[in-house]
Amino acid sequence: MDELRNGAPGRYPARCFQIDTVHTAADTAPWFTGHWMSPDRPAPERVALRLWLTPEPNGQISVLLTADDEHVYGQRHRLAAWSSLPARTWTAAVAPTIAAHQWAAHTHHGWTKRDGGNKVLRAALACILTR
Repeated sequence: MDELRNGAPGRYPARCFQIDTVHTAADTAPWFTGHWMSPDRPAPERVALRLWLTPEPNGQISVLLTADDEHVYGQRHRLAAWSSLPARTWTAAVAPTIAAHQWAAHTHHGWTKRDGGNKVLRAALACILTR
């Protein structure tokens, strides 16, 4: 499984990324997990969403979101397109559209036990449970 995060498009190993999961967290920009796809490689047997990344001048990127046709193998449908997005923040612009699609799983990374969580909520819950 590969990760796709914000950054300069030149560092990406391919131009097309097949999305499995959209990841969000309160303290970082959204990112995606999935697989880098080579345009000359045949499409996998299952339907998927794909991001097509095109570098632009001045550290910007254009992004095209496509979905495979469920009935015609190899055919894709254009769902959305964004142009001239800053390479350092582009995932925040496209993540809501991708997360809303039925084929993309969405995982929100919240606090963990060592982060402390929300102390006020934990105290209120403890008060309710002890009464």
